[in-house]
Amino acid sequence: MISHYLQALKENNKIGNFTDEGLTPSQIIHLEQLYNNSNQFPKILKELLLLAGNYCNCLDYGPYDSMQEMQTEGRSNFKQMRNIVISRPHFYVEMLSNDLNLFIFLDEGDNPEINQIADNATSTNFFRRTGLTVKSLIEARIQDYNKGNNPF
Repeated sequence: MISHYLQALKENNKIGNFTDEGLTPSQIIHLEQLYNNSNQFPKILKELLLLAGNYCNCLDYGPYDSMQEMQTEGRSNFKQMRNIVISRPHFYVEMLSNDLNLFIFLDEGDNPEINQIADNATSTNFFRRTGLTVKSLIEARIQDYNKGNNPF
């Protein structure tokens, strides 16, 4: 696989005794069918899932056993807590807690900006832009780790 966006993740795939673990192409296709109407994911997301879709040293996938469970639970929790359903295709990339989940919209190009659930979310104003992309977030966390800091 040629890494266009996540070369830093590919080169820094081990922290301590923990090594990133990716998904198979068929698992990614299944997720595309479920969460993007069978359309291909943005390139950055496909790279992330191939390199570290099962386990990533730079992102917190929460207590979930699979990406599918993480997506299902993220959507369900948001609906239960805020009574809001996000109608645009989206994908959670980090699950820190119910209110700090990070996600990308799947219809914003190959390296979309990361979004976070807004404080006092409403059905018309439910997210805020973080100013980061998956690439910039991962690179910043790798830099933090390489400086001896916790990447989170």
